[in-house]
Amino acid sequence: MELLQTYLDHLPHYLLSWKLYGVALLCLGLEVLFFVRSRPLFSVELAQDFVFGALNRWLFLPLLFVSAAVYEGLYALVLPPGDWQIARDWPLPAQLLVGFVAADLMVYASHWMLHNVGSLWHVHAMHHSQRNLNPLTTHRTHIVQDIFEEIVHYLPLALLGVGYPTWVGVRAFNWFWAHLIHANVRWNLGPVGRVLVSPQYHRLHHSIDPEHHGRNLAGRLVIWDKMFGTYHPDRETYAETGIPDDSYPLETSAHPAALLKQAARQYLYPLRRIAGERGTARLQRTR
Repeated sequence: MELLQTYLDHLPHYLLSWKLYGVALLCLGLEVLFFVRSRPLFSVELAQDFVFGALNRWLFLPLLFVSAAVYEGLYALVLPPGDWQIARDWPLPAQLLVGFVAADLMVYASHWMLHNVGSLWHVHAMHHSQRNLNPLTTHRTHIVQDIFEEIVHYLPLALLGVGYPTWVGVRAFNWFWAHLIHANVRWNLGPVGRVLVSPQYHRLHHSIDPEHHGRNLAGRLVIWDKMFGTYHPDRETYAETGIPDDSYPLETSAHPAALLKQAARQYLYPLRRIAGERGTARLQRTR
């Protein structure tokens, strides 16, 4: 009941959050001025991504609250607060810096797993299916991926023992940057783009070209790709995006009923692929 009440109390904030609409409008404004390719600003693909963002708040938010309560309880059980948490008494700037770097390393680690573990890739493919990247593509994610990432990304913050302002600061920056790097913007951030992930850098990660697959996995700091061998040095190419899977159920209509139907098909598609692969594997074992 407490989780349900928390959900109801926070629902107006999640539905009317300036973070979703304000940041998205800012990035869409940049698209008007610095677009990669000319296309309708309000496309079918953008409408579908808006539906995913809405569903993540209206339909799946209770599941995220439940999962948050579960892993928060597990963290408290396995990692009870104590003096061993080295950042507990650090000043806020130091907590923010170390917390951001540590969380970003886990963003890289989880992203690597999403691309290299078969069942997780089927779930993550939903995010890569977008052919016209836009700021709201950051919400084109499966609920399984959302729960997985929430658990992994912020584990180091629990380990470090940082305070609530650091949790908020790290998540707020990640929220804004995730929208920016998915925008249809011709921008590699110049010299800054050698340190921070840019829209061009992340667009290359979404490229349909096999040469770019599994590259540029970093979320915010480019250093992780350079350290772990997934860095692609091209800073000028603005590639076509999507996944090489003709059977994937892509959106074709902006009619509200069609958008909801397509969302349901895309949510179910990875589950069907995983079930089909396991069924095939069982059949082969019995032969």
